[in-house]
Amino acid sequence: MGNREVTLMDLFNILIKRIWIILAAMVIGGLIALYYSKNVIVPKYESTTKYFIDTSVVDGTSGTFSIDANRNLTVSRMFVPTYIVILNTKDFVEEIIPKLEKAGLSREYQADELYRSIKYTMAEDSESFSVTVSAYSPQDALTIAQCIEDNAEAYLVEMRSGSENTLKIADKARLNESPKNVKTSVNILIGAFAAAIAVFAVFFIIEIIDVRIKDEKEFEEIIGLPVLGIIPEYSEHSKSRYGYYSSRYSSKSYERH
Repeated sequence: MGNREVTLMDLFNILIKRIWIILAAMVIGGLIALYYSKNVIVPKYESTTKYFIDTSVVDGTSGTFSIDANRNLTVSRMFVPTYIVILNTKDFVEEIIPKLEKAGLSREYQADELYRSIKYTMAEDSESFSVTVSAYSPQDALTIAQCIEDNAEAYLVEMRSGSENTLKIADKARLNESPKNVKTSVNILIGAFAAAIAVFAVFFIIEIIDVRIKDEKEFEEIIGLPVLGIIPEYSEHSKSRYGYYSSRYSSKSYERH
């Protein structure tokens, strides 16, 4: 393509010229992505419990007292960050590990690993939050989430007086057998398009560095004059049995100087 500007038509011509190779690359890229998704990525599973805070009845040091609805909403929202800070600690994880050992997990979990696998998320402008557990087994994720459900309130009461009966479960943890980190269809599409783009880029570079004139039209565009004739390319191999030479026109007969 030399010094002239690359146009969309040039790109389209490259695409059409190499379409079957590009399609083959897409298939190969998709198959590689499929193999990667099924055999290389270690799947992780999640189980989520949703909690909300209800401070309509709070146990104070002087007894139980009630809070009106409007104030209850405000106070409950104030409690959410505090509860998350208390629960999102290694101390709480170490508190539930002995209980998990009796729950029949697929393997033993260390405190640091378990701490990293539990995520607390506060809902915006709400008196609720969620606890999401990640594990390499869907049953392990469910069991750990259920253990948190059973022990979170007792730990909050131990750490903060007046927390009794304020932590409620809005949605219990469920078994989720769909891995969160394996999206096979998405990976196949990414692999296919990545392969196609890579192959197209290679052919584009080849076309860019190839300075030969491909046809009469490109020659006319460069010199600005019409082509009146073509000098055919002769070779000894083109000689017929009658002793005459047959002309053989080559698409590479022109050279840019």
